Amino acid sequence: MLLQHQSVAEFNAKLSETGTVVVVSVSPQSYAALATRLQCSLAQAGDIVRSLLARAGVRAVFDTAVCRELSLLETAAEFVERLRGTPGAGPLPLLASACPGWVCYAEKSCPEALPHLSRVKSPQAVMGTLVKRMWASRMGLLPSRVYHASIAPCYDKKLEASRDDFLLLEPGNAALSAPETDCVLTTGEVWTELIQRGPVEPHTEAGTCDSPWLAIDPASGQPYNAPGGGSGGYADAAVRGAAVALWGVHIPHETPLQWTAVRNADFLELELQPPTGLGDGRPLRCAAVYGFRNIQTIMRQIKRGMCTYDYVEVMACPGGCLNGGGQGAPSLGVTPQQALASANEVYAQAALRPPGSHPLVGEVYTWLGGGVASSQAAQALHTQFHVREKTVTAILNNW
Repeated sequence: MLLQHQSVAEFNAKLSETGTVVVVSVSPQSYAALATRLQCSLAQAGDIVRSLLARAGVRAVFDTAVCRELSLLETAAEFVERLRGTPGAGPLPLLASACPGWVCYAEKSCPEALPHLSRVKSPQAVMGTLVKRMWASRMGLLPSRVYHASIAPCYDKKLEASRDDFLLLEPGNAALSAPETDCVLTTGEVWTELIQRGPVEPHTEAGTCDSPWLAIDPASGQPYNAPGGGSGGYADAAVRGAAVALWGVHIPHETPLQWTAVRNADFLELELQPPTGLGDGRPLRCAAVYGFRNIQTIMRQIKRGMCTYDYVEVMACPGGCLNGGGQGAPSLGVTPQQALASANEVYAQAALRPPGSHPLVGEVYTWLGGGVASSQAAQALHTQFHVREKTVTAILNNW
Protein backbone atom coordinates (compact mmCIF):
# COMPACT_ATOMS: atom_id res chain seq x y z
CA MET A 1 0.00 0.00 0.00
CA LEU A 2 1.48 3.32 -1.05
CA LEU A 3 1.90 5.87 1.69
CA GLN A 4 0.33 8.63 -0.41
CA HIS A 5 -2.93 6.74 0.05
CA GLN A 6 -2.68 7.52 3.76
CA SER A 7 -3.70 11.15 3.56
CA VAL A 8 -6.57 13.43 4.49
CA ALA A 9 -7.44 13.69 0.79
CA GLU A 10 -7.77 9.91 0.49
CA PHE A 11 -9.74 9.81 3.75
CA ASN A 12 -12.17 12.44 2.45
CA ALA A 13 -12.51 10.60 -0.84
CA LYS A 14 -13.50 7.40 0.96
CA LEU A 15 -16.18 9.29 2.90
CA SER A 16 -17.98 10.02 -0.36
CA GLU A 17 -17.39 6.61 -1.92
CA THR A 18 -20.61 4.67 -2.42
CA GLY A 19 -20.72 1.41 -0.49
CA THR A 20 -17.71 2.19 1.72
CA VAL A 21 -18.19 2.35 5.49
CA VAL A 22 -15.61 4.61 7.13
CA VAL A 23 -14.67 4.06 10.77
CA VAL A 24 -11.98 5.80 12.84
CA SER A 25 -9.95 4.82 15.89
CA VAL A 26 -8.23 7.50 17.98
CA SER A 27 -5.21 7.13 20.26
CA PRO A 28 -5.18 8.55 23.80
CA GLN A 29 -2.01 10.50 22.98
CA SER A 30 -3.78 12.22 20.08
CA TYR A 31 -6.71 13.15 22.32
CA ALA A 32 -4.28 14.66 24.83
CA ALA A 33 -2.49 16.74 22.21
CA LEU A 34 -5.77 17.95 20.70
CA ALA A 35 -7.12 18.83 24.14
CA THR A 36 -4.12 21.05 24.81
CA ARG A 37 -4.59 22.83 21.48
CA LEU A 38 -8.33 23.25 22.03
CA GLN A 39 -7.70 24.25 25.67
CA CYS A 40 -10.31 21.82 26.91
CA SER A 41 -10.53 18.57 28.85
CA LEU A 42 -9.92 15.10 27.42
CA ALA A 43 -13.64 14.38 27.53
CA GLN A 44 -14.45 17.58 25.64
CA ALA A 45 -11.77 16.86 23.06
CA GLY A 46 -13.28 13.43 22.52
CA ASP A 47 -16.75 14.88 22.04
CA ILE A 48 -15.44 17.44 19.56
CA VAL A 49 -13.48 14.89 17.51
CA ARG A 50 -16.37 12.42 17.40
CA SER A 51 -18.86 15.14 16.42
CA LEU A 52 -16.59 16.44 13.68
CA LEU A 53 -16.01 12.95 12.28
CA ALA A 54 -19.71 12.14 12.43
CA ARG A 55 -20.62 15.30 10.53
CA ALA A 56 -18.08 14.24 7.90
CA GLY A 57 -19.86 10.90 7.49
CA VAL A 58 -17.86 8.52 9.71
CA ARG A 59 -19.94 5.52 10.80
CA ALA A 60 -18.18 4.70 14.10
CA VAL A 61 -15.37 6.01 16.31
CA PHE A 62 -13.30 3.76 18.58
CA ASP A 63 -10.62 4.38 21.23
CA THR A 64 -7.36 2.52 20.71
CA ALA A 65 -7.00 2.71 24.52
CA VAL A 66 -9.45 -0.18 24.65
CA CYS A 67 -7.30 -2.38 22.41
CA ARG A 68 -4.25 -1.30 24.37
CA GLU A 69 -5.72 -3.28 27.29
CA LEU A 70 -5.56 -6.42 25.16
CA SER A 71 -2.02 -5.60 24.09
CA LEU A 72 -0.92 -5.02 27.69
CA LEU A 73 -2.49 -8.25 28.94
CA GLU A 74 -0.79 -10.27 26.22
CA THR A 75 2.51 -8.45 26.87
CA ALA A 76 2.43 -9.28 30.58
CA ALA A 77 1.71 -12.94 29.81
CA GLU A 78 4.53 -13.07 27.26
CA PHE A 79 6.92 -11.53 29.80
CA VAL A 80 6.03 -14.16 32.39
CA GLU A 81 6.64 -16.96 29.89
CA ARG A 82 10.10 -15.62 29.15
CA LEU A 83 10.92 -15.17 32.81
CA ARG A 84 9.92 -18.78 33.42
CA GLY A 85 12.02 -19.98 30.49
CA THR A 86 9.06 -21.52 28.68
CA PRO A 87 10.35 -23.36 25.57
CA GLY A 88 9.94 -21.21 22.50
CA ALA A 89 9.08 -18.10 24.47
CA GLY A 90 12.25 -16.26 23.50
CA PRO A 91 15.16 -14.63 25.32
CA LEU A 92 15.36 -11.84 27.86
CA PRO A 93 15.22 -8.92 27.89
CA LEU A 94 11.80 -8.67 26.31
CA LEU A 95 11.71 -5.48 24.23
CA ALA A 96 8.47 -3.59 23.57
CA SER A 97 7.44 -3.55 19.92
CA ALA A 98 4.53 -1.08 19.89
CA CYS A 99 6.69 1.71 18.40
CA PRO A 100 6.98 1.31 14.61
CA GLY A 101 9.96 3.66 14.39
CA TRP A 102 11.91 1.42 16.75
CA VAL A 103 10.71 -1.75 14.98
CA CYS A 104 11.80 -0.33 11.61
CA TYR A 105 15.24 0.46 13.05
CA ALA A 106 15.54 -2.99 14.61
CA GLU A 107 14.55 -4.83 11.43
CA LYS A 108 16.97 -2.84 9.26
CA SER A 109 19.91 -2.21 11.59
CA CYS A 110 19.74 -4.56 14.60
CA PRO A 111 18.76 -8.09 13.53
CA GLU A 112 20.06 -9.35 16.88
CA ALA A 113 17.15 -7.48 18.49
CA LEU A 114 14.43 -9.41 16.64
CA PRO A 115 14.33 -12.48 18.96
CA HIS A 116 13.88 -10.06 21.87
CA LEU A 117 10.97 -8.14 20.34
CA SER A 118 7.55 -8.68 21.86
CA ARG A 119 5.33 -10.60 19.47
CA VAL A 120 2.22 -8.77 20.65
CA LYS A 121 0.57 -6.40 18.20
CA SER A 122 0.41 -2.71 18.95
CA PRO A 123 -2.95 -1.20 19.99
CA GLN A 124 -3.45 0.18 16.47
CA ALA A 125 -2.80 -3.24 14.94
CA VAL A 126 -5.09 -4.95 17.46
CA MET A 127 -7.80 -2.42 16.65
CA GLY A 128 -7.41 -3.08 12.93
CA THR A 129 -7.84 -6.80 13.53
CA LEU A 130 -10.95 -6.34 15.63
CA VAL A 131 -12.54 -3.73 13.36
CA LYS A 132 -12.08 -5.78 10.19
CA ARG A 133 -12.85 -9.17 11.72
CA MET A 134 -15.05 -8.81 14.78
CA TRP A 135 -16.90 -5.53 14.30
CA ALA A 136 -17.40 -5.91 10.54
CA SER A 137 -18.82 -9.40 11.04
CA ARG A 138 -21.22 -8.15 13.71
CA MET A 139 -22.36 -5.37 11.36
CA GLY A 140 -22.79 -7.80 8.46
CA LEU A 141 -20.07 -6.05 6.44
CA LEU A 142 -17.30 -7.46 4.29
CA PRO A 143 -13.87 -6.30 5.53
CA SER A 144 -13.07 -4.86 2.10
CA ARG A 145 -16.06 -2.51 2.39
CA VAL A 146 -14.88 -1.13 5.74
CA TYR A 147 -12.31 1.67 5.57
CA HIS A 148 -10.51 1.87 8.89
CA ALA A 149 -8.57 5.05 9.61
CA SER A 150 -6.45 5.55 12.72
CA ILE A 151 -5.53 8.88 14.31
CA ALA A 152 -2.10 8.53 15.89
CA PRO A 153 0.74 10.68 17.27
CA CYS A 154 3.33 9.17 14.96
CA TYR A 155 4.08 9.27 11.21
CA ASP A 156 5.64 5.81 11.46
CA LYS A 157 2.22 4.39 12.26
CA LYS A 158 1.55 4.82 8.54
CA LEU A 159 4.43 2.39 7.92
CA GLU A 160 3.06 -0.02 10.49
CA ALA A 161 -0.36 -0.04 8.83
CA SER A 162 1.22 -0.91 5.47
CA ARG A 163 3.00 -4.05 6.72
CA ASP A 164 2.08 -7.22 4.84
CA ASP A 165 1.68 -8.92 8.22
CA PHE A 166 -1.44 -6.81 8.79
CA LEU A 167 -3.33 -7.77 5.63
CA LEU A 168 -6.62 -9.64 6.02
CA LEU A 169 -7.74 -12.17 3.42
CA GLU A 170 -11.34 -11.73 2.31
CA PRO A 171 -13.49 -14.71 3.38
CA GLY A 172 -14.00 -17.05 0.43
CA ASN A 173 -11.58 -15.14 -1.79
CA ALA A 174 -7.90 -15.77 -1.05
CA ALA A 175 -6.85 -13.47 -3.91
CA LEU A 176 -8.49 -10.42 -2.32
CA SER A 177 -6.90 -8.92 0.76
CA ALA A 178 -7.66 -5.79 2.74
CA PRO A 179 -5.40 -3.85 5.11
CA GLU A 180 -6.64 -4.10 8.67
CA THR A 181 -5.83 -0.39 9.01
CA ASP A 182 -6.29 1.37 5.68
CA CYS A 183 -5.12 4.83 6.61
CA VAL A 184 -3.28 6.59 9.42
CA LEU A 185 -3.77 10.31 10.00
CA THR A 186 -1.42 12.03 12.39
CA THR A 187 -2.69 14.30 15.13
CA GLY A 188 -1.15 17.24 13.29
CA GLU A 189 -2.96 16.37 10.06
CA VAL A 190 -6.27 16.10 11.89
CA TRP A 191 -5.67 19.48 13.52
CA THR A 192 -4.66 21.39 10.40
CA GLU A 193 -6.86 19.66 7.84
CA LEU A 194 -10.03 18.84 9.78
CA ILE A 195 -10.45 20.65 13.10
CA GLN A 196 -9.17 24.08 12.09
CA ARG A 197 -11.36 24.03 8.96
CA GLY A 198 -14.65 23.08 10.57
CA PRO A 199 -16.90 23.87 13.51
CA VAL A 200 -15.76 22.26 16.73
CA GLU A 201 -18.98 22.32 18.74
CA PRO A 202 -19.77 18.88 20.19
CA HIS A 203 -23.12 17.14 20.57
CA THR A 204 -25.03 18.46 17.55
CA GLU A 205 -27.77 16.34 16.02
CA ALA A 206 -25.76 16.10 12.84
CA GLY A 207 -22.68 15.15 14.81
CA THR A 208 -23.49 11.77 16.30
CA CYS A 209 -22.14 8.38 15.30
CA ASP A 210 -21.68 4.95 16.82
CA SER A 211 -19.04 4.91 19.57
CA PRO A 212 -19.12 1.33 20.83
CA TRP A 213 -15.59 0.92 22.20
CA LEU A 214 -14.80 4.09 24.11
CA ALA A 215 -12.44 4.10 27.08
CA ILE A 216 -14.71 5.91 29.52
CA ASP A 217 -14.61 5.48 33.30
CA PRO A 218 -18.21 4.70 34.38
CA ALA A 219 -17.79 6.35 37.77
CA SER A 220 -16.60 9.73 36.51
CA GLY A 221 -17.71 9.72 32.90
CA GLN A 222 -14.17 10.75 31.98
CA PRO A 223 -11.73 8.99 29.64
CA TYR A 224 -9.26 6.61 31.23
CA ASN A 225 -5.73 5.45 30.56
CA ALA A 226 -3.62 2.53 31.67
CA PRO A 227 -1.13 3.15 34.50
CA GLY A 228 2.44 3.82 33.51
CA GLY A 229 2.78 7.07 31.61
CA GLY A 230 2.22 8.59 28.21
CA SER A 231 3.73 5.80 26.10
CA GLY A 232 1.11 3.23 26.99
CA GLY A 233 2.39 1.74 30.22
CA TYR A 234 4.00 -1.36 28.70
CA ALA A 235 6.76 -1.75 31.29
CA ASP A 236 4.27 -0.98 34.04
CA ALA A 237 1.88 -3.72 32.89
CA ALA A 238 4.72 -6.21 32.41
CA VAL A 239 6.05 -5.66 35.93
CA ARG A 240 2.66 -5.78 37.63
CA GLY A 241 1.67 -8.90 35.71
CA ALA A 242 4.93 -10.65 36.58
CA ALA A 243 4.61 -9.75 40.28
CA VAL A 244 1.22 -11.45 40.40
CA ALA A 245 2.22 -14.51 38.36
CA LEU A 246 5.59 -15.16 40.00
CA TRP A 247 5.15 -13.90 43.54
CA GLY A 248 1.39 -13.67 44.11
CA VAL A 249 1.84 -9.95 44.80
CA HIS A 250 -0.87 -7.62 43.50
CA ILE A 251 0.26 -4.00 43.16
CA PRO A 252 -2.83 -1.75 43.11
CA HIS A 253 -3.07 0.18 39.87
CA GLU A 254 -3.42 3.39 41.88
CA THR A 255 0.05 2.81 43.35
CA PRO A 256 2.73 4.20 41.00
CA LEU A 257 5.88 2.21 40.45
CA GLN A 258 9.10 3.92 41.52
CA TRP A 259 11.10 4.71 38.40
CA THR A 260 14.51 6.41 38.58
CA ALA A 261 16.32 8.37 35.88
CA VAL A 262 19.77 6.76 35.57
CA ARG A 263 21.30 8.40 32.49
CA ASN A 264 18.91 11.16 31.47
CA ALA A 265 15.20 11.95 31.63
CA ASP A 266 14.56 9.47 28.81
CA PHE A 267 16.38 6.53 30.38
CA LEU A 268 14.50 5.24 33.40
CA GLU A 269 15.11 2.19 35.54
CA LEU A 270 12.98 0.14 37.92
CA GLU A 271 13.98 -2.64 40.28
CA LEU A 272 11.20 -4.51 42.05
CA GLN A 273 12.26 -6.73 44.94
CA PRO A 274 10.50 -10.05 45.62
CA PRO A 275 8.60 -10.40 48.89
CA THR A 276 10.60 -11.47 51.94
CA GLY A 277 10.80 -15.23 52.42
CA LEU A 278 10.45 -16.16 48.77
CA GLY A 279 13.71 -18.09 48.87
CA ASP A 280 15.70 -17.73 45.68
CA GLY A 281 13.38 -15.15 44.16
CA ARG A 282 15.31 -12.46 42.32
CA PRO A 283 14.32 -8.86 41.66
CA LEU A 284 12.72 -7.75 38.41
CA ARG A 285 14.77 -5.14 36.57
CA CYS A 286 13.14 -3.05 33.88
CA ALA A 287 13.96 0.06 31.88
CA ALA A 288 12.11 2.63 29.80
CA VAL A 289 14.26 4.10 27.03
CA TYR A 290 13.09 6.82 24.67
CA GLY A 291 15.04 8.26 21.73
CA PHE A 292 17.64 6.57 19.53
CA ARG A 293 20.62 7.61 21.63
CA ASN A 294 19.25 5.58 24.53
CA ILE A 295 18.09 2.77 22.24
CA GLN A 296 21.63 2.41 20.94
CA THR A 297 22.91 2.11 24.50
CA ILE A 298 20.53 -0.79 25.15
CA MET A 299 21.45 -2.47 21.87
CA ARG A 300 25.17 -2.27 22.68
CA GLN A 301 24.45 -3.95 26.00
CA ILE A 302 22.48 -6.73 24.30
CA LYS A 303 25.15 -7.29 21.65
CA ARG A 304 27.81 -7.66 24.35
CA GLY A 305 25.63 -9.89 26.51
CA MET A 306 25.75 -7.28 29.28
CA CYS A 307 22.10 -6.21 29.45
CA THR A 308 20.78 -6.86 32.96
CA TYR A 309 17.20 -5.79 32.34
CA ASP A 310 14.31 -8.22 32.07
CA TYR A 311 11.96 -5.88 30.21
CA VAL A 312 12.61 -2.68 28.26
CA GLU A 313 9.90 -0.29 27.08
CA VAL A 314 11.41 1.13 23.89
CA MET A 315 10.07 4.20 22.06
CA ALA A 316 11.86 6.05 19.26
CA CYS A 317 10.74 9.57 20.15
CA PRO A 318 12.45 11.44 23.02
CA GLY A 319 9.75 12.06 25.57
CA GLY A 320 7.79 9.04 24.38
CA CYS A 321 4.55 8.80 22.42
CA LEU A 322 3.06 12.05 23.73
CA ASN A 323 5.97 13.73 21.95
CA GLY A 324 5.47 11.77 18.74
CA GLY A 325 6.61 13.35 15.49
CA GLY A 326 3.04 13.38 14.20
CA GLN A 327 1.60 15.44 17.04
CA GLY A 328 2.16 18.60 15.03
CA ALA A 329 3.97 21.85 15.68
CA PRO A 330 3.10 23.63 18.94
CA SER A 331 0.73 26.58 18.91
CA LEU A 332 2.17 30.02 18.28
CA GLY A 333 4.19 31.18 21.27
CA VAL A 334 4.42 27.69 22.81
CA THR A 335 7.75 25.86 22.91
CA PRO A 336 7.96 22.10 22.20
CA GLN A 337 8.87 21.54 25.85
CA GLN A 338 5.80 23.46 27.00
CA ALA A 339 3.58 21.57 24.57
CA LEU A 340 4.86 18.23 25.84
CA ALA A 341 4.42 19.31 29.47
CA SER A 342 0.83 20.37 28.74
CA ALA A 343 0.06 17.11 26.94
CA ASN A 344 1.47 15.13 29.87
CA GLU A 345 -0.63 17.14 32.29
CA VAL A 346 -3.84 16.61 30.33
CA TYR A 347 -3.07 12.92 29.75
CA ALA A 348 -2.50 12.43 33.50
CA GLN A 349 -5.96 13.81 34.28
CA ALA A 350 -7.61 10.66 32.92
CA ALA A 351 -8.76 7.98 35.33
CA LEU A 352 -6.42 5.01 35.73
CA ARG A 353 -7.86 1.61 34.91
CA PRO A 354 -5.95 -1.70 35.01
CA PRO A 355 -5.78 -3.71 31.78
CA GLY A 356 -8.80 -5.95 31.39
CA SER A 357 -11.32 -3.46 32.79
CA HIS A 358 -13.23 -2.80 29.59
CA PRO A 359 -16.09 -5.19 28.72
CA LEU A 360 -14.68 -5.57 25.22
CA VAL A 361 -11.69 -7.48 26.61
CA GLY A 362 -13.85 -10.37 27.78
CA GLU A 363 -15.90 -10.21 24.59
CA VAL A 364 -12.77 -10.53 22.46
CA TYR A 365 -11.45 -13.59 24.27
CA THR A 366 -14.89 -15.19 24.09
CA TRP A 367 -15.00 -14.41 20.38
CA LEU A 368 -11.52 -15.86 19.91
CA GLY A 369 -12.40 -19.00 21.86
CA GLY A 370 -9.36 -18.77 24.14
CA GLY A 371 -8.07 -16.65 27.01
CA VAL A 372 -4.96 -14.56 27.54
CA ALA A 373 -1.84 -16.19 26.05
CA SER A 374 -3.93 -18.90 24.35
CA SER A 375 -3.13 -20.15 20.87
CA GLN A 376 -6.26 -18.40 19.60
CA ALA A 377 -5.08 -15.10 21.09
CA ALA A 378 -1.62 -15.57 19.62
CA GLN A 379 -3.05 -16.14 16.15
CA ALA A 380 -5.12 -12.95 16.22
CA LEU A 381 -3.22 -10.59 18.52
CA HIS A 382 0.43 -11.48 17.87
CA THR A 383 2.67 -10.79 14.88
CA GLN A 384 6.20 -11.45 13.59
CA PHE A 385 9.24 -9.48 12.50
CA HIS A 386 11.68 -9.73 9.62
CA VAL A 387 15.22 -8.77 8.70
CA ARG A 388 14.98 -5.93 6.17
CA GLU A 389 17.53 -4.74 3.66
CA LYS A 390 18.73 -1.17 4.11
CA THR A 391 17.94 0.00 0.59
CA VAL A 392 15.70 2.69 -0.89
CA THR A 393 13.58 -0.02 -2.50
CA ALA A 394 13.20 -1.75 0.85
CA ILE A 395 12.21 1.47 2.54
CA LEU A 396 9.46 2.03 -0.04
CA ASN A 397 8.25 -1.52 -0.55
CA ASN A 398 9.48 -3.76 2.25
CA TRP A 399 7.20 -2.42 4.98
